Amino acid sequence: MKNSSTDKIKLLIDGMDEISKADTVSLSYKLLAKLIANVMDVDGVQILFYDKKTNEFYEPDDNGHKVLYKLSNPKGLLGRAFFTGKPAIYNYALSEKEFDRDVDIPNNERIRSLLYVPIFEDEELIGMIRLYCTIRNTKAFIEEDIKLVQSLLPLIKKIMHVIEMGAVKKVDSFEQETKTAQNAIDEYSIEQEKSNDDKMMMRISTMVHDIRTPANALAGFLELLEEKITDKRLLEYIHNAKESADFINTLTTSILHSVKHGSKSVPESKEVVYTSRYFSSILETFTAGMHNKNIDYSIYIDPKLPKEIKVDSIKLKRVLINLVGNAWKFTPHDKSVTVAILSNKERDRIKVMVQDTGIGIDEKMQQEIFEAFKQVEGVEGEVEGSGLGLAIVQQYVQQMGGKLELRSKLDKGSMFQFSIPVEVINSDTIIPKYASLDKKVAIITNNKDDSTVKWIQLYLKDFGLPANRVSVGGYSDDATHLIIFENSLNEDIVNWAKSNDKKIILVEERLLSLSSRDDYSDYHIITKGTFYGIKLYNATYYKPPAKVLIIEDNKINVTLLQAVLENEYCDIEVAYSGSKALEMLAKRGDEDQKPYDIIFLDKFLNDMDGDEIADFIKSRWQDVYIVSITGDPKASMNLNQNYDIHIEKPFNKTKIQKVIREFVKDDTKNNII
Repeated sequence: MKNSSTDKIKLLIDGMDEISKADTVSLSYKLLAKLIANVMDVDGVQILFYDKKTNEFYEPDDNGHKVLYKLSNPKGLLGRAFFTGKPAIYNYALSEKEFDRDVDIPNNERIRSLLYVPIFEDEELIGMIRLYCTIRNTKAFIEEDIKLVQSLLPLIKKIMHVIEMGAVKKVDSFEQETKTAQNAIDEYSIEQEKSNDDKMMMRISTMVHDIRTPANALAGFLELLEEKITDKRLLEYIHNAKESADFINTLTTSILHSVKHGSKSVPESKEVVYTSRYFSSILETFTAGMHNKNIDYSIYIDPKLPKEIKVDSIKLKRVLINLVGNAWKFTPHDKSVTVAILSNKERDRIKVMVQDTGIGIDEKMQQEIFEAFKQVEGVEGEVEGSGLGLAIVQQYVQQMGGKLELRSKLDKGSMFQFSIPVEVINSDTIIPKYASLDKKVAIITNNKDDSTVKWIQLYLKDFGLPANRVSVGGYSDDATHLIIFENSLNEDIVNWAKSNDKKIILVEERLLSLSSRDDYSDYHIITKGTFYGIKLYNATYYKPPAKVLIIEDNKINVTLLQAVLENEYCDIEVAYSGSKALEMLAKRGDEDQKPYDIIFLDKFLNDMDGDEIADFIKSRWQDVYIVSITGDPKASMNLNQNYDIHIEKPFNKTKIQKVIREFVKDDTKNNII
């Protein structure tokens, strides 16, 4: 650490003194950047002012505004910080897949690490602070750096307003903000002093870099596949794999923090998550591995769970990955693993259960395995893993307000469970009850004892369907829906169902065995070893979810839109160019049937003007709802008549949800969207 608390406070006071004597806007701006850099021990700082009217980041100078970045099509890590509105640490910036040299390298520096902190006032973005270290600096940014910058924001914002007015006020007008900053510096320095082993930090940082580089390469390769593949089910697996690759970056940042501050100092990362998407993306990471070992893998996510909750997402994700990973590792071929995420009656807690029929744990070992570096012997005596997993799990569960419980018998399997409190953000259930019960479901399989049969029955019960309206084995003429397992699928039953106007849902028992076939593309398909609750609901509900097309060539933009829309349970497709969009529209629509219900369309595409696409769509399908997502701040005033509405960037989750709900209105109010 270069400067002690006393040194930093002196730098702060001296810097404020210099600013108070500055007689030009450009000098005030440079001195503010210098002050932040000195206090934060970094090589450089940029304060990017944001002009909402022109949608630009700029630096103020004596001649007005020096425009740095136009945000009609934001790129790079800066663009991501702009879109998300959240602070972000990139300790190996050049290895990040979204890194863009044109926007992320200030002043042509040879940078190593970046820290972005958005500046908000009355919930409106007014600027962005970019801190950076060059390759000569071994400093790794941590969560405490974000907290310190945020503590300095009242002072920074006040100086920004002074700079914007082109005048300089006396330093005593900043007395309260300066005092707050001094207190923040004291707290920061105490945290820093907990660990100062820079050599160890450097070794760990090097190893972390070696891990992050292939992870980012993998994420980049998966993105290429995502653009080329049209199979929806395969796209879901690719999306989950991308999230796993991205999570490696989150974990490595956590490792850096732990080394810097000691293993007991684990930062909180509470954030709002969409419950079904959050849990399913984690649990489906193991689907392929379970399939390869022929393990009967079941995922049950309680439909009564709140739609959005606030949790310590990083800790909970690490807990689930460790518990399910152990179950997969220590469960032999042809056995079973079940994961259940449950809600309590008050819906203010979630319960997690992970059960397997694997090798089990000897009673004498059941306490010891929660100690660091203690291991369970693997199958046939092999020792697997580092022995840290369960120690981490127990620690994190306790920190989240729960208690980890274990029940296990040697050669019979194990069950781990815990319950933790959650903050409910959106109390709507992830899957509602059926609005109407005028349906009868026949589950057709030659194996009534299959665990998937049990889970399908449970889901149908959750949806409100009485047990006497669900049959297993055969089917009768009064059945409205046929759920046909792959083991019973044949041409005769399909032809009978089609000729009698029965709804068909296929159960894929082998990964991608049915969903990759063109002759089954018109049917609903649910896959064993995945979370299929929502798909089962939509397949047995009479009105399908809204079909949505995103036409946008900015990947950050697409990712953020998808994250919101997926949790409104739309059927989403993406076109990364105008020409691809026209191809998809022509393929999926005709004069009598519109191809999509809602289209999110950017005007400034690389290969054509989005207005041309809007004109084409409305000339053929007047009832397609077109949403303009152009970054031009004047777009809402000069909106092409063929757009129904305009949403400004940076995107607001509530605005996007409102578009969907305004579109569906009362005629689909009982549907899952």
